[in-house]
Amino acid sequence: NGDVWLATFKGGISRYDRQTDNFTTFEHDPSDVSTLSSNNVISLYETSDGNLWVGTWQSGISVFVPSTGTAFRIRRDNNQASSLGSDRIVSFLEDSNRNIWVGTHGGGLNLLTAQDKNAGKIVFEKFDTENGMPSNVVYGVLEDDQGSLWASTNKGLVNLNRETKEVRVYTESHGIQANEFNSGAHYKDANGYLYFGGNKGVTRFDPAKIK
Repeated sequence: NGDVWLATFKGGISRYDRQTDNFTTFEHDPSDVSTLSSNNVISLYETSDGNLWVGTWQSGISVFVPSTGTAFRIRRDNNQASSLGSDRIVSFLEDSNRNIWVGTHGGGLNLLTAQDKNAGKIVFEKFDTENGMPSNVVYGVLEDDQGSLWASTNKGLVNLNRETKEVRVYTESHGIQANEFNSGAHYKDANGYLYFGGNKGVTRFDPAKIK
């Protein structure tokens, strides 16, 4: 629609209307479960259905519907192994098959496999240190032109084959800027190059040329 969405820490999310030059803010209301789960927002992603996936620091995910101004919440349940890996949400990706991937701080990379908000059934498959990930902190995730996923962590760069679930880890010895990356610093350009930023610069590469 040409609107600009802003994620703030302590102020929820805001929509900027270019034509009216006005902001509309949506915040957490403790008495209303259809609002954001928290005002501490650190990641924001628009999916193909027009909804916004709002990642908070300690209160999980709010899936926000702009047309209604309402949201439904997805939180970690310590009693359910298939729940969200962590309530600290750092990044999102909708891949070419419209699967939703969630990068968390402490809960690894999570793949949404089933969703029925009315029945309260939200199921995730987790990729963490128990199945090959070098770290449970996932800062960013991108899909390359071959359909493979790349995730930046605080212990290297990960390549995940979506079909076989094989995990490959690249570290500083392979030429990346450092093993520590950072949140919000991931990008794919029009030529298919991937960019991941960290505490020693930016790593840029063409995934098709990685042997």
